[in-house]
Amino acid sequence: MKEKNRPTSRRSGTTAVNGGSSRHHGDYTGVDADLDLSVSTDTEMEDVVDQSPLANMRITSQSPLNDSSTLLKLNQRLQEVSRQLEREKAGREEGQVKVRSLESERNDLKRRLDTANREKSNLDTIKIDLEGEIRKLKYQLGEEQERRKTADTVLNKTKEQLAKKETQYSQEVENKQKSELTIRGLQIELRSTQSQVKALEEERDEARRLLSAEKQARQSQEEHHNEQMQQLKNEEISKLSVDRQSEALNKLESADDTRRSVSDHNEKLKSELMHLKIELERQRTRYRDEYGLLHSENEELNNKIEELKNEINRVKVARRTEKRMSEEALAHSHAMFNNQLAQVKSQNAVLTADLDKERSQKDRLTAELDSLKQRLQSASQELEKGHLARNELERASQHERDELKRAIDHKEAELSALRENKRGLGQQLGTAESRIKGLEHEIQMTQASLNEKNNQLNNLQRDLDQRRGNLETLEQRVLQERDNSTKLKAKLETANEKIAGLQNESLLLKQQAEESKFGGRPGSRGAGGEQDRLQGMLDRMKDENQRLKDSLEEKNKSLTDTVNMMREEMRSQDMNRSSSNMEYQRMQQELSDAMKRVSLAEAALEGVKKAKDGLEIEKNALQGEIERLKSKVMGLEEQRHDSQTKIRELQDHAKEMERHSVDPQRKAELETSVQKLQMEKAQLDATLKHEQTRAEMMQKDLEDSHKVRSSLEALVANLKTSNVHLEDKLSEEAANRSLFARDAEDSRALWESEVKSRSKLGLRIAQLEREKAEAHTGVDEEKRRIKRMAELKKMSEEKMHEEMQRNTRLQEDLATARMQLRGAKKKLKEFMSGDWGQERKALQGTIETLRKQVGEVRGQLEQEEQMRAKADMLNRQLQNDMTSYKTMEKEVQRFEKLKEQIEDEFIKYKQHVDSNFVDKSYIDNYKKQLEAQSRTELNSKLQQVNEYLEGQAQARNKLDKLRDSNDEKIRSEYEQSMNGLKGELARLRSSLNDSLTQRETVIAEKDRFMEKYNEAIKKAERLNSQLEKERERNTESVTKLTVERQKLQDVSSGLLNTSMGGTLHISSLMNNSTDGEDALTRKVRQELDRSIAHHMSRPPTSLGPSRSRRESPMKDNDSAYLNSLRRNYFV
Repeated sequence: MKEKNRPTSRRSGTTAVNGGSSRHHGDYTGVDADLDLSVSTDTEMEDVVDQSPLANMRITSQSPLNDSSTLLKLNQRLQEVSRQLEREKAGREEGQVKVRSLESERNDLKRRLDTANREKSNLDTIKIDLEGEIRKLKYQLGEEQERRKTADTVLNKTKEQLAKKETQYSQEVENKQKSELTIRGLQIELRSTQSQVKALEEERDEARRLLSAEKQARQSQEEHHNEQMQQLKNEEISKLSVDRQSEALNKLESADDTRRSVSDHNEKLKSELMHLKIELERQRTRYRDEYGLLHSENEELNNKIEELKNEINRVKVARRTEKRMSEEALAHSHAMFNNQLAQVKSQNAVLTADLDKERSQKDRLTAELDSLKQRLQSASQELEKGHLARNELERASQHERDELKRAIDHKEAELSALRENKRGLGQQLGTAESRIKGLEHEIQMTQASLNEKNNQLNNLQRDLDQRRGNLETLEQRVLQERDNSTKLKAKLETANEKIAGLQNESLLLKQQAEESKFGGRPGSRGAGGEQDRLQGMLDRMKDENQRLKDSLEEKNKSLTDTVNMMREEMRSQDMNRSSSNMEYQRMQQELSDAMKRVSLAEAALEGVKKAKDGLEIEKNALQGEIERLKSKVMGLEEQRHDSQTKIRELQDHAKEMERHSVDPQRKAELETSVQKLQMEKAQLDATLKHEQTRAEMMQKDLEDSHKVRSSLEALVANLKTSNVHLEDKLSEEAANRSLFARDAEDSRALWESEVKSRSKLGLRIAQLEREKAEAHTGVDEEKRRIKRMAELKKMSEEKMHEEMQRNTRLQEDLATARMQLRGAKKKLKEFMSGDWGQERKALQGTIETLRKQVGEVRGQLEQEEQMRAKADMLNRQLQNDMTSYKTMEKEVQRFEKLKEQIEDEFIKYKQHVDSNFVDKSYIDNYKKQLEAQSRTELNSKLQQVNEYLEGQAQARNKLDKLRDSNDEKIRSEYEQSMNGLKGELARLRSSLNDSLTQRETVIAEKDRFMEKYNEAIKKAERLNSQLEKERERNTESVTKLTVERQKLQDVSSGLLNTSMGGTLHISSLMNNSTDGEDALTRKVRQELDRSIAHHMSRPPTSLGPSRSRRESPMKDNDSAYLNSLRRNYFV
């Protein structure tokens, strides 16, 4: 057994060593809470303890070492132990490897955690940044939406303004047409007034004649009347002096009245005559000017006629001289015929020379014919060019007519639409004016009613104050009367008791007296006297008691009456108060209704202003269109003048062609061309008339628009007056809004403070805990106060109990006093029987003691009343304290609820902290980071809020400035436009008057020139007829000469050459005469053409500057209006 035990001991030692190592390893591995690397269980640890090295040493010390078997066993055991050690080493190394791998995994997990936390913090920061960017983008989006809204509003406003301007344009066109119609009517009226002036002048002359006749008749009547009066004066002075005086006074009064009426009528007639004289002077000056022009023109025409007459006379003289020469030549030929027969040979040579001359003349005439043919060809070419130009003009005129028709149709459609719009706007304006008038009337009525109600309220307030003062005084009186009544009731009770006692004593005394009467007669006299005295005293006491009763009843009646009166007054005051409250509420409702009406009136005002702006825009557009139409009319007039000049040129050319050639086809073509040109002229005149009528319609529309504008201006003036009242109310509203703005700023400050308070939650919790402690202390103090008050209440109740006891004692004293009175009565009875004086003194003493006691009782009662008043005051104070205590309890409950909420929040916060707990340092860092982030976020949010509020404030300021500037600009522009339009109206009126006068002058000049032209044509026709007569005479003379020559030929047939020479001479004479006639007609026609061209060249030069003057202000107004649109509305 010893040998067996040795190796086991070694094993045990090895195992012990291993156990110690394993225990050390267990300690090492026990450090880590996550790893469980214990090698053996508790049973194995016990085995290791048993196989410790000490046990092995004992085994070895006990076992002998000399045996080989034991050594072998030991070696085996050692080998097994070494194997076990190697295994354990291998296991230990594996465990260390596992520990290292687990540590590396733990480190990796820590790193991952750190990276995750970092990524989380980064993500949080990114999230915060993204949220800030989102908020910025939202803010930018909101700003952009606001800008878009403003742009849309501006667009809508511009569209509305453009539509309104179009309507204004149509209205102005209609006004212009109406103005032109009125101008025509004025012209007609002017003519009618002129005719009336003439008629009035005739009537004036007739009236003067009648006046002169009436004056003569009146003078004769007055003379006759004076003679009669002188005859009757002496007879009727004494009879009818008084009657004559009265009649004279009446006549004087009637004469004064008639004289006044006649003087007034004369003054009216004088004023009318002055006006008519002024108009006559104007017409006379105008007629004088026209007469001067006509006289100058007549003088010029007379001079020209005289020159033409002189020329005609010269022609006649030349023709007469030629006739005389021809007659002398015939006489000379008859006288010298025989001489000529002798000188035939010499004349043959002369005739050959004449033949040569005739040949040269013939060549010259052929050359002239060739030149005439060339001129005819050039004229035909010019005619062809004129036809082409005419065709082009016809095409252009047709195109222009089509365009004009289209424009006219378009404008007529626009005019109809604008007229309908104008009617609708007129109806709207009428409705708006009626509404505004109604609103103004209602506002005035409400203001008047408000003023009246304010006065009524003030009066009611004064009455209430007075009645309250009266109530207070009456209450004081009632209290005094009540005190007096209580005192009097006490006195009455005491007096009644005294009376009852005295009655009892009197009954007793009567009984005693009767007994004394029956008992014996001694001392009857004394008893009778005493009875009389007592009866007197009783009667006095009864009288005093009755007086007291009557006075008390009267006082009670007066008090009841006063109390009833006070109650009725209170009821009436309550009724008045309720009615005043109802009236106040009704007035507030009416005020709110008035404010609504004011807002509606403001909206209507804005609508009217918009309509006014639209009408102004339409007016400007209408003026532009009028200018464009005027330019078109001027262009058409220029075309008409050009066509007239072309027609005249063609007419002149046709006349020249008629003079130089007798081609009927060309003449017919020229006539057809002239007719076509006349047709074109008529068409152009028709178009001009149409354009003029259209311009007149536009002028009428302008006048209508001016009327509408004047009505709108009056309406705006009324609205401005109402605006003044409204602005006062708006100033009050602005003050209210400023208060609201202050409240908003306060709320903003509160919001900021709440944000800050949320950032400082922990401090708030601490503060709330402190407040809670203070509230607890306050509650404890209030409880102490309540306890004290309860104690005081108990004390007062005890005092009240003591006072009640005192009252009972006093009642007992009163009972004792009554007993004493009874005793006194008994003594009186004894006095009746015994010693009177001593008993009387005793009675007086008892009465005095009773009075003293009554005085003391009264003093005690007064003290008790004072104590009672004090107790009432204490009760009231205690009730007030109780109400304050209830409010404090409510506040305490509210604080407790807040405390519970805070505790719940704190618990939630703790739970959140416990659930998210990791490490204290990490939490501290995370807290610091969160605080920093929250601070940065709060700062950024506060900055954003401040920036947003500052931006809003700046935007509001900008908007207010823009509104003010826009309002000022609009007002200034409106005033400028009004002034400009007034000036333009004056200019247009002056230009219209100028154009009308110029037109009249042009028409008059045209008529005059046409008359002159017709006269000149008539004169030319007369001259042509005279020339034709002269030609006929010449032909007759030529025929006579030919007849005589034929006779001569019959006489001498051999003289054929002489006859031919004579005929040639006669033909040469005829040619010379025709050349002379052509020269004269040419001169006359050239001078007529010069005069016509000179007079026709005047009107166009006079029309040019007026047109430029008309166009320049409208162009300036158009440019100014466009610049204002660009500035204000970015058009």
